[in-house]
Amino acid sequence: MLALHQFDYIFAIGIIFAFLDAFNIGANDVANSFSSSVGSRSLTYPQAMALGAIMEFLGAVLVGSRVSDTIRTKILDLDAYKASPAGLMISMACALVGSSTWLTIATLIGMPVSTTHSITGGIIGSGIAAVGADEIYWGWSGFAQIVASWFIAPVLGGCISSIIFLVVKFGVMERKNSLRNVLILCPVIVFLTFSVLTMLIVWKGSPQLKLDDLSDGTTAGAIIGTAAVAVIVYLIFINPIFVRRLLHDDWTIRWYHVCFGFMYYFKPLDQIPPLPEGVSVVPDYYKGKGAEGAHPAPHDEETAPTTGSSMENEKSAQTGEFVIDKANSEKNLNEQQKEVTPPQHHFHEPFTVETITWKSQALPASLR
Repeated sequence: MLALHQFDYIFAIGIIFAFLDAFNIGANDVANSFSSSVGSRSLTYPQAMALGAIMEFLGAVLVGSRVSDTIRTKILDLDAYKASPAGLMISMACALVGSSTWLTIATLIGMPVSTTHSITGGIIGSGIAAVGADEIYWGWSGFAQIVASWFIAPVLGGCISSIIFLVVKFGVMERKNSLRNVLILCPVIVFLTFSVLTMLIVWKGSPQLKLDDLSDGTTAGAIIGTAAVAVIVYLIFINPIFVRRLLHDDWTIRWYHVCFGFMYYFKPLDQIPPLPEGVSVVPDYYKGKGAEGAHPAPHDEETAPTTGSSMENEKSAQTGEFVIDKANSEKNLNEQQKEVTPPQHHFHEPFTVETITWKSQALPASLR
């Protein structure tokens, strides 16, 4: 085997900037993927970093080879470098330098960019400089297909996310028993997620996995079987934790209890200790978000009921009716030492409001 030690410096430069590129993938691409989860406090920073590291590794090993093959062979005609293999090494090293440098700058200024876009541009730029624009695959089999994916992916992603949001909104959030509905929806989401992941691995997985020769029936069985196993694992270990904690307010459950989750199907509910003061079963995801997120917006002065129980206030907010009951009106009048005194030419003695119902959106000025 021929050892070309005179090109060791190119190899060293490529390795250094490949590490920088990989670093920026974590700092930019992975940050983009997990920003919504961390921003909503569904995941903490350590959890997001751990999941990002695991998923990036699995994605590169299981399905990364086909993407690498597209970048390596479907943008630039490698036959143009037959006369000068060192030129190919330099071109690819320059593409890494350009891509990693741009990603570093974009990350420092907080600009969300794509590593795929950057390395594609780097290869095209170095290829044009080395062998000319005629050696670039500009057609649908090369660059045009990659560019199309840049526009198709956001559209498809937006459509899918909109569908999921609408399902959650109208199927869970706006239903009477929303907690029960979300517990029913979770296994469905688990099934769909693992179906898509398995389909991606089976159809576009690494050639080393030797999955290309599977029949259609075997492929479909693998997809459905894997998703079904994932749902069974969820129902055995995770679902009982959700039911126990959310439906029955078991504040003693910790994350590591997932390992024994199935036992909570059989534990009696009377063993759950009372909820201590100041302890919340569900974290306050709005805590620390500022005044806008921490508290609901106050009612308008003209439309807010000044008295009445919380149940009646909720009813008035939904129906537009304002109800002042006798007990609360008397209590508030006594505490605030307020009397409603009409004009003297109508009444000569002050009176106390007992029960008044208005259909309008504002209280009379004399009662505010």
